[in-house]
Amino acid sequence: MPTVTERPAEHPLLYPEVRESIEDGDIILFSGEREISKLIARISNAAYSHVGLVLTWYGRRILLSAEMPKIQALPLGLAVAGYPGRVDLYKLVPEARARLDLDKLATEALVNLGIEYGTDKIFSLAAHYTIGMHVDEKDEEETPESMICSQYVSRCFRKAGVDFSSLSDVETVPGEIAGSPLVRYVGTLKPVDKDITKARLQRAM
Repeated sequence: MPTVTERPAEHPLLYPEVRESIEDGDIILFSGEREISKLIARISNAAYSHVGLVLTWYGRRILLSAEMPKIQALPLGLAVAGYPGRVDLYKLVPEARARLDLDKLATEALVNLGIEYGTDKIFSLAAHYTIGMHVDEKDEEETPESMICSQYVSRCFRKAGVDFSSLSDVETVPGEIAGSPLVRYVGTLKPVDKDITKARLQRAM
């Protein structure tokens, strides 16, 4: 499976207009402007530096992702408004959606909230992609002590019946998920306003 090294041509989607069409199990891929985001993308030779998944809580779209300092949940509308870079919406193709067990996806995503972000794994992956060093972590591990963003997303979906890659979860970088034939790019989410305070007041999360 090819890693996506170039982002799709941008198809802008105003977040409030498409919020209701965003489903549990949709995937959000980020291409950031911060130096750490650029470094992660460069190390993995991929177009994306961060990834999370969406679940709906009380009618609100919530982004779950592994980000410093821990795996966390954030209203998707706030993530779209506050992220310095591009925020792309991907959906599962119909055959992948048909075999996705949403209960298992949600359970795995939720029980891992609060696990530490795997800063050490970023260095291991850097060594893996630059000098070919093996990343010594097995998918069979019951609960990793720490995880990085794409490892978390890969693990949640694999346990729910959708495996994006033949690689281990920790080796499955964001660009690998974007390049999977099991997902398709829908568009790039745009906020009405980049002011997070205004986004909170609008309540359209």
